[in-house]
Amino acid sequence: MSHFNFQVNLEGIIDILSNHLYSEEKVFIRELLQNATDAISARKRQEIDFSPEVQIEIVEGDGVIPPQLIFEDNGIGLSESEVHDFLSSIGSSSKRDELSKRRQDFIGQFGIGLLSCFMITNEIIMITRSVNDDKAIEWRGSADGSYKVKVLEGEFSVGTKIYLTAKKGKESYFEEEKLKGILGLYGSLLPYPVKLQVGNNLSIINKLRAPWERTYLTNEEEREAVLEYGEKEFGIKFLDYISLVTPSGYTKGIAYVLPHEVSPSSKSTHKVYLKNMLISEKAENMLPDWAFFVKCIINTENLKPTASRESFYEDKDLKKTRDDLGKILKQYLLDLEKNNPEQLKKLYVIHYHSMNTLALHDDEFFKIIIPYIPFETDHGNLTLSEFENLTDVIRHISNVDEFRQVASIANAQGISIINSGYTYKRELLEKLSRLFPNKQVVEVNTEHFIERFEEPFPSEKEAAAFFSRIANSVLDEFKCHAILKKFEPANLSTLYSKDEFSSLWNSIQKSDEVSNTLWGGIMNQLSSNEFINGYSKLCFNLKSPLIKKLTTITDEEQLSLYVKVLYVQSLLLGHHPLGAEELEILSSGLTKLIDFGIK
Repeated sequence: MSHFNFQVNLEGIIDILSNHLYSEEKVFIRELLQNATDAISARKRQEIDFSPEVQIEIVEGDGVIPPQLIFEDNGIGLSESEVHDFLSSIGSSSKRDELSKRRQDFIGQFGIGLLSCFMITNEIIMITRSVNDDKAIEWRGSADGSYKVKVLEGEFSVGTKIYLTAKKGKESYFEEEKLKGILGLYGSLLPYPVKLQVGNNLSIINKLRAPWERTYLTNEEEREAVLEYGEKEFGIKFLDYISLVTPSGYTKGIAYVLPHEVSPSSKSTHKVYLKNMLISEKAENMLPDWAFFVKCIINTENLKPTASRESFYEDKDLKKTRDDLGKILKQYLLDLEKNNPEQLKKLYVIHYHSMNTLALHDDEFFKIIIPYIPFETDHGNLTLSEFENLTDVIRHISNVDEFRQVASIANAQGISIINSGYTYKRELLEKLSRLFPNKQVVEVNTEHFIERFEEPFPSEKEAAAFFSRIANSVLDEFKCHAILKKFEPANLSTLYSKDEFSSLWNSIQKSDEVSNTLWGGIMNQLSSNEFINGYSKLCFNLKSPLIKKLTTITDEEQLSLYVKVLYVQSLLLGHHPLGAEELEILSSGLTKLIDFGIK
């Protein structure tokens, strides 16, 4: 077997690194800041008392000569051998293990980061002097993949200077306002002074302190300062904030509580720093998926950035950090439960859909929030905890119209019920019964109440026998049975109940009324099928003065009309749709009733 070496096109590698690894050209500033910060960190380990500084200078062009950037730091510098190690080998090093150990606390990767500058220049000139050497080294790299290295004579300060000349079309990155904005974006929280020199004007970029470092303020001052910081960073006036400090202490930050609802399907993005250097304004994987109600600024010391340094590797350290941050957010909700339940209710109302979705998918969060979820009940809007103070059995009706129809009946009978017909409500109660099997959660419907109604005495049934026969005869054409019961409230004359078969039959009837198409024919055939044989029920209340009066009527024509009108009225009370025949009864029946008169 023959052996061959890969033929690597260095120019192509540089093109990939500088033009395709990074999402935006402006990140070359971040890479230079990272390199400078790493060099300063390395020198501080040797010289604790030295005064670190990063200075950037704009040398303006004149229309013929393009503008230039000089990027300088007084960090540890590079020796000649290190220049070769970092800049002349892509993806490998004879000292890889040694360099890895020495650079494990650094932010970036010096060689790859420096190559990003080829996005805005055709040549990189670096002059560097190591803290351990007397001589400075000059490195000149070209976008074609070639480079030159030479030792310089003369006196040079310890540190590194990088010279970049704008290539055509990239001059905007060498303009003061744009450059200042980018430097502020990436370097505003760096612990070392970052200065920008333009002519005789020298400005300091990083005057701000990180919000998690505001321990010197009183509580009220801290709250105002941190909320103000968040509003400035995100342009949002937040409801509250949560201090983030993981148990390891490696990750700190602030979670700002959003004042408006966000879609649970949208990705939560956060502003994330690595060792006080901005990594990303849109980091997606720092928090659990359910943490949709916060917007975060986070600084971490131990997570491993990807090659582009725009996110972090999905490894065990990131998973542990994400879990720790999730616990802090959940603890915040628990603390609200104990100390400020009204705030928790407010938070739920704002993030209603998202919190319900999260509760259905996250058992731990469900247990936190379920006591504070409001439900419509026969006693008004109550939280589940308030509802359980009324009854040991959590009865609910998953049809809004049915709930409205029986709410007064349930209340009159001392039976508390919940309307679970709205989005999420039924699913939440079903999950409650699964997670807490000791709780009695029962789904009911109109039929359950009818079954509990008081049966009339035999004498009452006998007296109403004629009424019952006529009512069943009239209602049969509507596939409905008439039954006689006694229930409260007495001012409710009837209660309509339908099962799934009668509902389907009604739907078929409505379809046939508005359609003569093939679909209408299919529905007609389906309605004649034997399996569509369910009947609805119309329960007449013998406690109602009106029904008592009707049981005394002996005129079949009059009684039939009254039954039909009461049937249509019960449909209206239950918010059921009316067909053509029901509408005709409604329009003409009242007129006939007036003609008959009720004595």
